[in-house]
Amino acid sequence: MDDATQCLLDGLTEFEAVGALATWSGADFPCCGGTELGGKLLESGGFRLTAAVTLVIRLSLFDGGASPQEKQRIVYTSVPGATARALRIDTRTIFRNALLILECNDPAQGL
Repeated sequence: MDDATQCLLDGLTEFEAVGALATWSGADFPCCGGTELGGKLLESGGFRLTAAVTLVIRLSLFDGGASPQEKQRIVYTSVPGATARALRIDTRTIFRNALLILECNDPAQGL
């Protein structure tokens, strides 16, 4: 693993100490969550939800097995004691073969 990737993983490990969790397939995974956006946007035809969250999870936590895929559901808890929030994975990106980046939206939002 190169130095840049190791630096990213070290930083992510520090952010995981905040206690954010992504629950997928019955298991909890420490993660780093981005800003939780929410609200409605007026477009032609009415309002649409604009809720969005980006989650980053160390790929090594999945032990080479299955990991979350696009259109699946994941539950995100931003800090210990916060209300868990169900999300739909819209985009899945593997970065440097070490990080899993999930761009998620509210499941009630249209595809």
